[in-house]
Amino acid sequence: EDQVTGVVLNPQFPVLEVAVYGDSAPVSPDSLSQVPPPATATARVAAWEPGRITIAIEGRDERPLYLVVGENWYKDCRTAIDGTAAPTLRAQHTLLSALVPPGARQVTFSFVSPEYNRGKMISLIALSLIVALLVVPKLRPGNPSRG
Repeated sequence: EDQVTGVVLNPQFPVLEVAVYGDSAPVSPDSLSQVPPPATATARVAAWEPGRITIAIEGRDERPLYLVVGENWYKDCRTAIDGTAAPTLRAQHTLLSALVPPGARQVTFSFVSPEYNRGKMISLIALSLIVALLVVPKLRPGNPSRG
């Protein structure tokens, strides 16, 4: 990783053309010796909703390509390429990424977290209890604030 860091600190490093994969993809510092030719396939956001991003791949490149999306990587992000599960990679230490094979047409990133869903449920229950504690006493017969 020190070799990769040294490359990134070099002012001649093409930061807008190369993604750095520290621990989530089989990329070696040797592969950074030259910038690969531009891809002939392009990516376009097809759908973006809370917890899910769908990217359409247009055109075709004969090489596998790395797709990098400007959204934060989380351990609970899942990737599907043309409907088949694929590894979710972490580019630039924090961005979502995937290795897209030649001929792929669609990449979907989704966020599925049991911990997050559990936290939402606990928050909903706590909010319901607070509302009940505030409303129920006012509904009791004989309560002077009932009017």
